[in-house]
Amino acid sequence: MFKSINLRSLSIVLVFTMLSPLGAAPAGECKKKIKTLLLPGSYENVELFVAGFGFTDGGKNCELDFGPYLNQTKEDEISTIFLDVLCAKPTEVKIINPSNVQRKNVISYLQVRQACKVDLKGIAVYSNATDYRVLTMIQGTSMETPSSSDEVQRLQSQIDKIGTLTIDGGSKGLPEIFVKYNWSLMAEVIFQNLSITSLPKTLRYSMPRLQSLELPFNELEEPPAFPWDERELPLPRNLTRKAIFNEQYQGPTKVKPNLYRRFLSLDFNKIKDLSRFEFRGHLQSLSVKGNGLKAIGRNCLVNLVGVNAIDLSMNKLDVLPDGVFSGLKDLFVLWLNNNNITVIKDGTFKDSKSLKKLYLNNNKIKRIPRGLLLQHEDLEELNLQNNLISKVEHGALPNNSNKLKTIGLNGNQLRMIPSDAFLTRSLKTVNLANNSITFEGIIETLDSISVSRLYNILRKSVSDMSRELRTDSIYIDLTNNRIESIDSNELSTEQMFKVKMVLQVFIMNLKDNPLLCDCRALNITRVIKDIILKHSHIENRRFQSWVCAQPRELKGRQILSIAEEDFVCVRNLSGCPEQATCSVRQTDGSILIDARDKYLQQLPHTMPVGADLEIFLDNNQITELGMRSYLGNVTVLHLSRNKIQELDGSFIQSLTKVRQLRIDWNELKRLPRSIEVLTSRKSFRSLAIRSNYFACDCRSKWMKGWLTNSSAKISDIKNVKCASGKSQGKPIYTVSLEDFVCEKILGNPDENKEILVIVSVTLGVVLVIFIAVFIIVYFFRGEMKVFLYTHFDWHPFDRIDDSDPSKIYDAFISYSSHDQQWVYSELKQKLESHEPPYKICFHDRDFEVGASIQDNIIYSVNRSKRMIMVLSNRFLESEWCRLEFRAAHHRVLQDKTNYLIVILFEGVDTEALDDETSLYLRTNTYLSVTNKWFWQKLLYSLPKPKGAVNDLQGSSSHLIEIGDNSTRWNNGNKKEEIESRM
Repeated sequence: MFKSINLRSLSIVLVFTMLSPLGAAPAGECKKKIKTLLLPGSYENVELFVAGFGFTDGGKNCELDFGPYLNQTKEDEISTIFLDVLCAKPTEVKIINPSNVQRKNVISYLQVRQACKVDLKGIAVYSNATDYRVLTMIQGTSMETPSSSDEVQRLQSQIDKIGTLTIDGGSKGLPEIFVKYNWSLMAEVIFQNLSITSLPKTLRYSMPRLQSLELPFNELEEPPAFPWDERELPLPRNLTRKAIFNEQYQGPTKVKPNLYRRFLSLDFNKIKDLSRFEFRGHLQSLSVKGNGLKAIGRNCLVNLVGVNAIDLSMNKLDVLPDGVFSGLKDLFVLWLNNNNITVIKDGTFKDSKSLKKLYLNNNKIKRIPRGLLLQHEDLEELNLQNNLISKVEHGALPNNSNKLKTIGLNGNQLRMIPSDAFLTRSLKTVNLANNSITFEGIIETLDSISVSRLYNILRKSVSDMSRELRTDSIYIDLTNNRIESIDSNELSTEQMFKVKMVLQVFIMNLKDNPLLCDCRALNITRVIKDIILKHSHIENRRFQSWVCAQPRELKGRQILSIAEEDFVCVRNLSGCPEQATCSVRQTDGSILIDARDKYLQQLPHTMPVGADLEIFLDNNQITELGMRSYLGNVTVLHLSRNKIQELDGSFIQSLTKVRQLRIDWNELKRLPRSIEVLTSRKSFRSLAIRSNYFACDCRSKWMKGWLTNSSAKISDIKNVKCASGKSQGKPIYTVSLEDFVCEKILGNPDENKEILVIVSVTLGVVLVIFIAVFIIVYFFRGEMKVFLYTHFDWHPFDRIDDSDPSKIYDAFISYSSHDQQWVYSELKQKLESHEPPYKICFHDRDFEVGASIQDNIIYSVNRSKRMIMVLSNRFLESEWCRLEFRAAHHRVLQDKTNYLIVILFEGVDTEALDDETSLYLRTNTYLSVTNKWFWQKLLYSLPKPKGAVNDLQGSSSHLIEIGDNSTRWNNGNKKEEIESRM
């Protein structure tokens, strides 16, 4: 009883203590603000007096004298007083009554909030002066009790008539005073945020008549055995709640206005498993919300008596056992939302035909079976939103009900509107947003309903056999579905009759659908306009959510605002340009070609034939307008935002049917005078030429008069401006005739033109010859260089600086010993016999005996101006040959010179080359022994030899310095050692 009035009064007190200006009252050492208010009571013929005390600065021994406020109540009538104490800072509040005011006819309430601390003695003083019934301690308040147990018992006996108790936070566990002592009249308690893990067993003896037990936000792992008294308990002093307050107090249950309610609330605890627990006894409401509950037993609820409301929401239930709600014939409201339920069987709620509200939202249900709620004619609200429902079977819902008002099916996977949505006469709202419903799916649903049945449901009155359809509307929210094409052209007469009835009675919200406003939508638009015309209660705004999403030019427009000629359909037509989309207008058969934003550089060569053409080529790269055979059929031509520099008179003359021409935002400097004829036609409607580069000189003087006379047909004429001259930036039609002048050119204009042509032709021929010579030289640049070097001793552009004195050899020849005969007979013979001779390093002649092969290779590479690599299949098989190549390659990379000269033998398989050699050959030039220019190219690639004869040739021994060692070696015994390693 008193819990709800307590909370209701709390909201009142919060308003006047925190928001209203409070008068200050002297009270000892502590500052406080006080406000009083007289309100109509919550009980029949009982007034409510409220006094609020706000302690602002904290302190100790802060006195609260309630006597003056109790004196303001009536002495001869039952009334109520509500004291609300709020402390902004820690405050010890002493409740006193120095005047000893007594009002035993006054039922009293005490509410203490936030940082207040009260003592048991003060509460007893308040109780002794009134008929004390309600104590509320919330938001961390505490109560101080004497240290003597006898004194506690004495004071408790003075407040033991309390019937409603609320303790929210402030301590862990229940205060001992409420467990140890007898509270025979305690009817309803709320123990919240007290970290309770189990309810003391003695509580059922200390509070034997307890009707309502609420334990939210604790740590219970198992429900208590409650209720422990099956008897109902009346309100004290024969009180009766007023109807409006009783409605608030009972919530979704049914509680007599002179009785306490019987509730058990275990919300937000840690109860995970109810597979073996059985609730028993007379309860009007049971709530186990937000526990993480995973399992519930078949017999968990069946032994409850008179239960009107059960809340199992915000748990983790995935299965509802068969018969779990058996026998619950008085159940009005059931919350099963926010679980993991996947299947609801048709007999799940068969015994609960009194259900008024059922919440199954936010689960994983896939199907609503036939007969699930068909017999539940008291059902008023059904919430199935945010599941995985793809089908609601016909007859799943109580379509014969005259009470069902709301169905929530939004956020599912439905493709069709459930048939029961059209067959339940009492419905006011059906939420089907965020599904996959299509227009075809709606027609499929209507096909499952006979005309006569649909007509009987939707007509104005069944009893008087009226033929008129009802004027009250049913709202169906179809936001964010897949309703795209609303094609009624192929519907039968019966289907169309059903559609018209539905459109007349149902308001369908089609917001955020991909609605395609093409020619197929024209017929349904005409039907809607006809309905609006014939029925005065139906207005355009009923269809304001029918907004086009496509095509692009109609996006965002309401379907009823679109002119009939704008309804077109895309067609696959012969002659349609490859990059364009071709459409046909429903009303006159004209063909619309959309080639906007396609990067076109010229007009399409082909177009469909046999009809008028409307061509849209905006936002392309077109620079010139060529003649096309289809221009005579063009009625609309859009060329905005291209790069057109010239508009030829013959092009304009070919547009014999054009009614609208847009060539604005281009680069036109002049217009042909034939455009005057175009705009003078009666059939011509609109020309757009703004934002071009018009020159305002003597040759464009005619434009002023033309623009003035044709202003009605030229859009945005004030932005047709001069782009040059002293009138730059001015609208052309405002420029005075005197300002249209041309600059004089010396000489005869015809002679100047002839000279210009001769100069242009001459320069063009020279440019062509130059380009041809450049191409020839580029492709034969190698041969050209060799020729110049061979015949004129000229080494252009790529001569390497070979002046380094440390380079004692002109070339080091790397080859396989298997190729030695060719190397000696060809390379050695000709290079060393050259005049002057080349100084060549051969490994079998010039390598140092006793040094490692690797050191010899590195030394020779570093001491040579070039390296000639004779690349053969045998060479590729030699480890040391590959080492010589890598050394040379490293130097090429290091010095960035043409150091390495590769001679490619016949028969070499380039596919078998290793990656490094293959990469080099792909990125550098090599010499082929079969090339007729072989020797010339080789000499070109070698350094220029000095005049001295090879110092090493003919010597029996040479001193070669390698690293830090010096050694002498003999030509005669080195060959065997080298060959063994090659």
